[in-house]
Amino acid sequence: LADNELGGILPRELSYLSRLKHLNLARNPGLSGTLLSEIGELSSLETLDFSDNSFQGTISANFENLSNLTYLSLHNNDLTGTEWSTIVPRLKNLRHLDLGKNKFSPNYASQDPIDLEYDTGYEAHRNIFGLTHLEYLDLSEVDLRFSQFFQFDLPTTIGNLVNLTVLNMASSGIGGRLPTQLGKLIKLEEMLLSGNELGRAGINQSEGIPTELGELKELKRMSLEWTDIGGEIPSTLGKLTKLEDLNLNFAGLTGQIPHELGRLDDIVILKLGGNSLNGP
Repeated sequence: LADNELGGILPRELSYLSRLKHLNLARNPGLSGTLLSEIGELSSLETLDFSDNSFQGTISANFENLSNLTYLSLHNNDLTGTEWSTIVPRLKNLRHLDLGKNKFSPNYASQDPIDLEYDTGYEAHRNIFGLTHLEYLDLSEVDLRFSQFFQFDLPTTIGNLVNLTVLNMASSGIGGRLPTQLGKLIKLEEMLLSGNELGRAGINQSEGIPTELGELKELKRMSLEWTDIGGEIPSTLGKLTKLEDLNLNFAGLTGQIPHELGRLDDIVILKLGGNSLNGP
């Protein structure tokens, strides 16, 4: 039922469709109201796509009953609250997860960066990276911060998402050090981390672009624009021979542009503006 100019609110009678496996109401911006808790009764659902609508409110705890779900997209709605970070990690069969461009609330329960290590909400966000079947993850513009002063550090467990092909966490409140374990995501084709304050303190201080990113041999698109990640461009990026789009604009980079970037024969877009770089 995607692209059908549907409007109004979801009928509660949806819960009667107990054998339903696929529900696609994407791109019907006239659909509004809340995500009914009754959706959690559709335990046979494998795909649920409510992207590009006008749904509001929080994700019901009943969603955790959708244990067969492999595809969940709630992209570009007006959803709020913090409940998603405890409910979604329980959907262990997810392969495609897109919660980007919503209005989920950050959790400012703790103002102390040391306390954040033990904050239950902080750990809930980290649990997203326990969904090891994920192939697609979009949390763009989802505010993951837990303090007005400290950003969310990507956990080392992100390296367990070895099936991931797309990672989009642009403008999501990430800060601090990028984990070297990103280099284990050898199937990754897109890594979009632009608009994050990677030069700003999370729990761990930024150490620049990890050299391990040179192991992402399938990567076609990478963006670290407006991150202030700092440091030099690692020469290992020259190993990314399938790279077509590399955006490092305004990333706080210094030093020489490594001559190894000249090996990127497939590159179409290369952006290095707004840094303090010089030629090789």
